Amino acid sequence: MINRVVHFALNQRVLTLVFAVGLLAWGTLSFFQLPIEAYPDVMNTQVQVITQWPGHAGEEVEKLITVPLETSLNGVPHVSTLRSRSLFGLSVVYLVFEDGIDDYFARQQVMERVAAADLPAGVQPALSPLASAA
Repeated sequence: MINRVVHFALNQRVLTLVFAVGLLAWGTLSFFQLPIEAYPDVMNTQVQVITQWPGHAGEEVEKLITVPLETSLNGVPHVSTLRSRSLFGLSVVYLVFEDGIDDYFARQQVMERVAAADLPAGVQPALSPLASAA
């Protein structure tokens, strides 16, 4: 098999040279189109829903804020991990999305679901600022 490739390359020098130049041009063009970053962002898209409810115990925050938020956010598309933490007067729900999901798409999906959650009066959930891990 290799003998036939070498024999063809030696007999068809012009075609082999044209193929090599074309391959070199394609490689050079591909090299200059590569996105190069000093600190590449290798982290998955994350969205955090932060809700403050001052003066209430952690169990109360868990039952009245965190669980309804988790229930509402449970069907968001492309979510790989959903975790939460409830503290005294604070609820934080973490959503980690699959690779390749746009940050703004993920935040929009989460905001739509948060608006549909059944929360106590006066409680306003907010999303954490859009930032990378770097």
